[in-house]
Amino acid sequence: LDCGSQSIIGIHQAYFTSKRQENHTCHPSSLIEHEHIEDEDDAKLINHSYCYEDVRISINRRCSGLRNCNFTYSDEMEKQCSNPDGVLIVQYDCVRIEKINKYCNAKITATEGYIMQPGYPKYYPKLPECSWSLSAAEGQTINVKILHLHLSAATEVVPTPADHEDKFYAIGVSQLIKPIIKCDRDSLSVFEGNLKLFSVCGQSLDGLRNVKTDASNDLVVKFQSSELAPSSGFLAYFKIEGCPDMPAGEHSYLVERNDTAAIYACRNDLVFNDTLENTRFLYCIRNHHWSNTLSPCIQVVEEITSISILSFTANEQNLENTTSQSLNESYTYSPEPRFTEDIMIPCIIIVILILGNSIIIIIICVMRRNKKEDKEEDDEGEDLGEPSNANP
Repeated sequence: LDCGSQSIIGIHQAYFTSKRQENHTCHPSSLIEHEHIEDEDDAKLINHSYCYEDVRISINRRCSGLRNCNFTYSDEMEKQCSNPDGVLIVQYDCVRIEKINKYCNAKITATEGYIMQPGYPKYYPKLPECSWSLSAAEGQTINVKILHLHLSAATEVVPTPADHEDKFYAIGVSQLIKPIIKCDRDSLSVFEGNLKLFSVCGQSLDGLRNVKTDASNDLVVKFQSSELAPSSGFLAYFKIEGCPDMPAGEHSYLVERNDTAAIYACRNDLVFNDTLENTRFLYCIRNHHWSNTLSPCIQVVEEITSISILSFTANEQNLENTTSQSLNESYTYSPEPRFTEDIMIPCIIIVILILGNSIIIIIICVMRRNKKEDKEEDDEGEDLGEPSNANP
């Protein structure tokens, strides 16, 4: 495995299996606990031919936290699978240095990343208390997976009668109770609020746990060590999953939601102003964000009615004003306008017509008189010329 110079190896899953798989990259393994077998001979054949072994502890020792490594599923290991034919499946991530939270007492705001104690994977110092706090919005979940754990071993404590008030009862019960495993010196604990979910130590598959909680309380990863130790420590992966609850508007509310979808609705007869529908379906895309937003809720019927009433009222008021003005203009007596329109203008027109007719008559009379005078002069000229023609 090789992650270059800017990243380290984080093993998410590693196992050996003798069962054939078509695609080892895209499909993570799952240990088949229940399989339908019709014949007992087939059961014996399957038990002998199929084998599964989790090798995370072995490969973590060689590779986890390093930039590159070599790992071989060899006979030198304490193998559970005697059948040599099979495949080794390793699912790992090249973790970039900037995505790792390694400083104590930090409040993490990222939605995905890794956590490790100072000194990982070479050692861990004395740390009375070192914690990381994870928080999420309502509707989201916090997932924490311990990928690598190598701490000092746990101690076994056997209950004694002195630990109980009822000693006779305790003597009888103590023979049935198994020793209690305690992580006294070094431990890695996960808290949901004030509730401790688990505490692990040592180096075993049981310590590589996965916890998933909702966002009602912060999730706190707490590491503590009593002294400097040449052990790797721990490496954990976290991810905030799911779409957060979308804040409802003034007149809308959340009807129901799950991990993949949500239904919002407007109260009473209101509708969303962009779709004019009472309900809205939202889908969580890529387990990260919603497919749409929430628009304001409005009352469409009341809005149209109010606009119509306002328009009708305005038109009615304009009609009343126009009618009133017309009536006032028709029936209100005003002497000056009536005198000018009814007397002065007609008189002026009549005078103009009379003057025009008079001028025309005068012109006609003058023309007739001039014509008559010209005719008389012509007649006199003819009378004077006739005697000279009679006496040659």
